[in-house]
Amino acid sequence: MRIFMTNLMRFFKMKVIIQLFIVFCFSITDSLAQVVKLGNLDVNVNEIPLNRPLHIKDLSASEKDGIENIAVFKSDNKKYFTKAINSYEAGEGVGYDNFDEKSLLELYDIEGNLVWKKELDKFVSYCKISDDGKFCHVILSETDHMEMDVIQFLLSLDESGNKIHYEERVGQVYPNADKSIIYYLKIIDNNRYLTCKDFNTNGSWKQQVCDNCSIGAVSGRGNNVSICSSTSGIYSFNRNCELIWRDTSLIGGQASLSPEGDYLLKGFDLYNNNNGELLFSLKESIFNANRVDYIDGCFVKNGGNKIVVVGWCGSRQNRIKTISIFEINGTLIRNLSFDEKFKAFFIDCVDNGNSTFDLYLYNKFIKRIHYKE
Repeated sequence: MRIFMTNLMRFFKMKVIIQLFIVFCFSITDSLAQVVKLGNLDVNVNEIPLNRPLHIKDLSASEKDGIENIAVFKSDNKKYFTKAINSYEAGEGVGYDNFDEKSLLELYDIEGNLVWKKELDKFVSYCKISDDGKFCHVILSETDHMEMDVIQFLLSLDESGNKIHYEERVGQVYPNADKSIIYYLKIIDNNRYLTCKDFNTNGSWKQQVCDNCSIGAVSGRGNNVSICSSTSGIYSFNRNCELIWRDTSLIGGQASLSPEGDYLLKGFDLYNNNNGELLFSLKESIFNANRVDYIDGCFVKNGGNKIVVVGWCGSRQNRIKTISIFEINGTLIRNLSFDEKFKAFFIDCVDNGNSTFDLYLYNKFIKRIHYKE
């Protein structure tokens, strides 16, 4: 009976904490593996996805005792890492309540030094870490056995592992580049609100938004946020909760904001984020040159205002045909053509600073494409 309930609980956790990671190297192979030691684990930092966990599955029999999974996260530029050991513990209740979820969360620097560790009474689903180690935003999850659902909580920690912010029952959580500002969605009295917490000023605000929306993007400075809806289009807010512009026709596709928040990329169209004016579209040049059926793009982390655009083909947009990098004025920097079967619902790209880029494509799997400029 205990084994059955344990497996049932794991089933409901899968949609939150299980991700698979596939690496596909294009043009060049990775440079020599950089390994960081996280306690008793040696981890190749290049295998840790951006904005997703790397799940460690190769455990000895003794290590597996009571452990549900071990998840490793990294800061954007691989300066700090967290290791979350999620486990079940037998409780004093009966049935489902006889299992307590808990996690041991540890923060390490690139040298493998343990900065702090913290015991938590919920599973760790995600961690968003600043490159200076000052902020660690932890998304916790807890199984609601009555509703057979998973509830999310936001816990923000400082450089010593002390709690500086906590919020129950949150949705998406998006920080800015240095993680000093976070935006998240929350249901209050059956209404959905966008909330901003600024740790620089300790200020906060919230704004009611439409029910079927999601956070599209946050600018690097954190001064702008876009909200996307499948029925109501796109909304662009500044950090003071003021609506800058909206367009009800812009539905579907990924949104991305430039580091300063001046530009918004929606699919293949670039907009002036100060007024919503369409500046130019990459649609015709990429469609005609590469014979693709669908395009999505984002700004490159650490890349200034560089834009990366991925083109797919096929009736279900399930074959990658091209990856292109553009300047903010639409000038093509590099175009990579290939044929790879993979469909992504979200893309992300980071400039590694050594003339190489890592492009991440997300669905229930994660693909990393590593290539040289």
